[in-house]
Amino acid sequence: MHRFDGRESVWRRPVDAFARTVQANAERFGKLHLAIDIETQQIVGVCATSNAVDDAAKVEDLLSQVPDGSEVEEVSADGAYDKRKTYNVFNKHGTKAIIPPRKNANIW
Repeated sequence: MHRFDGRESVWRRPVDAFARTVQANAERFGKLHLAIDIETQQIVGVCATSNAVDDAAKVEDLLSQVPDGSEVEEVSADGAYDKRKTYNVFNKHGTKAIIPPRKNANIW
């Protein structure tokens, strides 16, 4: 336990060590991408990735898992999917996308 002795660095060291630990642990975890039918609440597509994989890169995989004869009319996703390649995939499948813009979004 550190005592305050008037030096800022005494307080900063434990926080920095904690931040590094949190970052190291976050890199170990993966992400689970799901495609869910909102009418039936059934999972129709699943893709597991590491934390380093771009979310938008898995859109095609998820859409390809939708059962034959089913049509994906609309997709809701978070801002991580707000990328040109994602919209290109949705346009190819004739799917409407509801995705909020990313924090650093630009008009194309």
